[in-house]
Amino acid sequence: MKNNFLPFNSPHAVLSGKVFTRMNYLGGFLLLLLFAVGCRKAFHSDEGTGTSGTPKDTTLILHPDKPNIILILAEEMGYETVTVNGGQSYQTPNLDMLAQTGMRFTQCHGSPLCATSRVMLMTGKYNFRNYTFYGRLDNGEHTFANMLRDAGYKTAIYGKWAMDGGDTSIRKFGFDNYTIWNAYKDLPGEEDANSKGSHYKNPILYRNGAWIDTTLTTGKFGDDIFVDSVFNFMEVHKNDPFLAYYTMTLSHGPSSPTPDDPEFATWNPKDNIDDARFFPSMVKYADKKVGQIIDKVNSMHIESETIVIVIFGDNGTREGITSMFNGESIEGGRGNPTEHGTRVPMFVYWKGKVTAGAINDDLVSFVDVLPTMAGIANIPVPTNYGILDGISFYPRMTGQPGMPREWIFCHYYPFINVEGNDKLFRWVQNKEYKYYDTSSIKKEGNFYKITNFTEQIPALRNEELTTEEKVIKDSFQLIVSRMHK
Repeated sequence: MKNNFLPFNSPHAVLSGKVFTRMNYLGGFLLLLLFAVGCRKAFHSDEGTGTSGTPKDTTLILHPDKPNIILILAEEMGYETVTVNGGQSYQTPNLDMLAQTGMRFTQCHGSPLCATSRVMLMTGKYNFRNYTFYGRLDNGEHTFANMLRDAGYKTAIYGKWAMDGGDTSIRKFGFDNYTIWNAYKDLPGEEDANSKGSHYKNPILYRNGAWIDTTLTTGKFGDDIFVDSVFNFMEVHKNDPFLAYYTMTLSHGPSSPTPDDPEFATWNPKDNIDDARFFPSMVKYADKKVGQIIDKVNSMHIESETIVIVIFGDNGTREGITSMFNGESIEGGRGNPTEHGTRVPMFVYWKGKVTAGAINDDLVSFVDVLPTMAGIANIPVPTNYGILDGISFYPRMTGQPGMPREWIFCHYYPFINVEGNDKLFRWVQNKEYKYYDTSSIKKEGNFYKITNFTEQIPALRNEELTTEEKVIKDSFQLIVSRMHK
């Protein structure tokens, strides 16, 4: 039988030794790869075939202790807009499904306007601590993106910015990648490329320090571009822990057709028509965008290491929009410090971590998002950001006891530097009662009962309060008095 081994004195011995060595290295690599696959299986409780019939990805999870975070913040859609909450005027099939596959929150509260809400959300602070100008975030502040970037996360924001400062501010506040609308607060001219311009059809967008050529956005829809950018970011950083903050512009005015409406093809956004008949379509399209992101997470097979937080409104539904909710007519409450102005839909999806179909009735304030992200990322809440007001809902979200809020406080003074403005409201509430600071509200009475998502009129009179209600009112008054005036 022929000897297939080369003698050591063969002229090919050196070359064959290299090949043999490489084969050993290859064998070792294959063993390591098999070990990695085994590790991956340890992280997945449902290995095998997913619901779509596609085999699971077996890539090694490089950051099991730092889950990916996708935060979706929508515009001007109050609690009454979502069907699963009791809404009857709109179609929200993806959010309704999200309530079955994730956790639905029933008591999430922002502020009555977008700017005040977003400052609370990003910094974890009540507005009296750091809100200095409408549509601008003070350069001395830090955000959840700063916190996560310092912890090793790749960070990006896609959608509405509205915090002023362009590239300098966006990067200063923790975002390394972005495609945004409303990069600067004060720029003249609707026709100028450096203006806010349209955010729906033919959007004026700013990406990583430069304005996108309008020839690239003509005929396109802003939120489609933003979601495509989210997808690209997820693909590029699929092996890194990442934060993707998608701040959709839906359904901010002006109400206009979406790509799913036949009117979209001939619609001219420069006419600046605000047509409320398209609002239901905008709600449905916003719901569609949420569904696409959930589908992307699932198709990448990263659902067990990715948490998706959906806050389907930065404040209540805008004024002029009437919706049906549990058999009652609800007027849009944007700009008002009522339940209709501050209570918004919220959902969380995290397969294997958040119980599917769970309903969370805990009080949640927008200031709670930053410490909650710290909990998700397994990092301490920063101690060098100044006083933080948030309470993490991460434990309660994952089935641990945690520390649920007993009350929510809000300081609402949106146009703080506008001459003649006296629109200041301060209040404390729980799920059943709400107390307004009498020094900042011009209305008869200041203590209200909340029933079926509405503050009951008239206000409760002191002489009619039960013993328990007197205790609640006194405790709320004490909280307000201790807050900065």
